Parts: sequence; structure tokens; C-alpha cells
Amino acid sequence: MKHFSRYFFLFMPIFLFFNCKKYPEGGCERRGPKNILGDWKLSLYEVNGIDSTDLINYNGDENYKTIKIYKNASVTQIDQKSSITSVGSFSDKNKIITIKRQTELNGRVCYLDNNINYCYRLFFTPENSYKMDWKIIKLTKDEVSLSSSSKNTYKIKLIRK
Repeated sequence: MKHFSRYFFLFMPIFLFFNCKKYPEGGCERRGPKNILGDWKLSLYEVNGIDSTDLINYNGDENYKTIKIYKNASVTQIDQKSSITSVGSFSDKNKIITIKRQTELNGRVCYLDNNINYCYRLFFTPENSYKMDWKIIKLTKDEVSLSSSSKNTYKIKLIRK
């Protein structure tokens, strides 16, 4: 019995440390809200199985791919270019992130810079919707993969900047 308790207390912390539910393609679910914070770059935007990463950009502006996700008090903020802010909240044991726009827009944003009109899609809420639920497929410290289905099926992949 003495040996059992010794081994039990030795191996139990190791078991608990390595026992973490995983997302389908990798990453620990309980670390999801922490791993998603930071500066990201869009590496894949897929619509109905077609890579549309370069098609959501207008006028050759590459800055649309930059995303900043940070914690503001108890709220997860998601900033795209031109200060378009969304709010993200985790649900279903960190398997779903719901992204809500804080401004009413029609699925794209246009702004004027040096008399040039730049427009680009809001890729977290593309279908003129106020919010979308995204299933987390992979969430590690260096990569995020999300999928969502509404009128179309979307897949987004972000890499750490």
C-alpha cells in the first residue's frame, strides 16, 4: 500500500498535466482563450472549399490581413484594419468562438486614404450578419484555424505575426 500511494502521487500530476482535451487539428482546449491573444496574419480564407484569400482584398492593400486580438477588461477584442472592432466570446467548453461586430456594416468596409477609396471584406462576419459562430479546429500559440457555416462554408487560418 505504501508503494501504491507513492506511485499514485508521482504519476497523477503527470497524468493531469498531459490530459487535456484537444481541438480536432491540435491545441489544448483549456488554453484556447489565452492562446488566441496577440497579433495575427490571415494566411487562408476559404469559401465553400475555394481559397479566396486574395479575392477578399480590394485595391491591393495587404494590411487587411492583419488582426489584433487582445483582452480589454473581461472582453476579448478583435481589431481588423481601420479600427473595425469585434468582440469574441468562447462557449461550449472553448470549442466555439462567437464573433460580434460592434458597428453596423454591410459585410465590407471602405475608407478614403489620399483620395483613394480602399474596400475590403469583414472576414469574421462576411454575410451581412451581426455575429457568427466559429468552430475552433486548431488553436495553438502559433496558429488558429476556424470554420463556420451559414449560407456558405468558411474556413479561416491565422498565423502568429
